[in-house]
Amino acid sequence: MKHLQIFFFTAGIAACAGLGNGLISSSYSDAGTVNGIVSMMGGLGGSAPPLVIAAMTSAFGTNKLAFFFLVLFGIIALLTMMWMDKKEQRT
Repeated sequence: MKHLQIFFFTAGIAACAGLGNGLISSSYSDAGTVNGIVSMMGGLGGSAPPLVIAAMTSAFGTNKLAFFFLVLFGIIALLTMMWMDKKEQRT
């Protein structure tokens, strides 16, 4: 059962990443530069969280706090993006 949960979690992340990459690339005329920046940030985002999760797990003995902060930063990023979009629409 746990393998099925991991599969759906990974498939959901991959689908969201592909959708986001496609939306960003189609929004700008200079898609090559934008795609490079998105890929770079994705590489950083893919390598930093496992290191942080491992460090927090070894420090506190559980990974729940690390995943809590991961979700918290994701929500902050989403709210920031929505705020910036509203601000852009007003101008």
